[in-house]
Amino acid sequence: MTSRREFLALSAAALALQASGLAAVLPSTRPLSILVLGGTGFLGPHQIKVAGKPTTVRAQLQNTYSAIEEAKADIMGLYLVTKLYEMGEITSGEVMNNYVTFFAGIFRSSRFGAASAHGKANMLSLKYFADNGAFVYQDNGYYKVNLEEMKKAVESLVGKILKVQGDGDYDTAKAWVEGDGVMTENLRRDLDRVNAAGIPVDIVFRQGREVLGL
Repeated sequence: MTSRREFLALSAAALALQASGLAAVLPSTRPLSILVLGGTGFLGPHQIKVAGKPTTVRAQLQNTYSAIEEAKADIMGLYLVTKLYEMGEITSGEVMNNYVTFFAGIFRSSRFGAASAHGKANMLSLKYFADNGAFVYQDNGYYKVNLEEMKKAVESLVGKILKVQGDGDYDTAKAWVEGDGVMTENLRRDLDRVNAAGIPVDIVFRQGREVLGL
């Protein structure tokens, strides 16, 4: 199995050979499946200047850094998937499926709590989506994702996060995380409904000799 680091190294080498004219990179002769898994952590600013002095995003955002970075990694992934669809690199399924899956994933992750950095990131995204009309809460108790508004919200949320990081703006980050990085009463109520229905938080597989009857 090729690791991500090896894949990037091989890709860089192939591009270098193509640029030098020593080799040509030919398109695949068969359909390829694209798995987008992580890979967004290196995107965005890291080394920045604040008041003319070199520093880092981590140093400037202090205790808010992890939540903001987790939010960036999640939403940037969704943004890149959207762009891959628009470029024609992903042709199977619909981009809407990714939005709905991402939205549902926030609810599942929220069942583990909102105190961790990733939990706060989920709350930031959910509140931003709500404020920008990316979804509506229907009278029957179900949520409905609005494709076009969701797409706009994803793009603007990426921009907001990158600006906060690029500016090293701790005050804005602190106010944002403290204000929106918490679980709302509506979400808490809906999670209580899920728990009352007996739906497990996680799946535990029973395995071993006894299960196999050995």
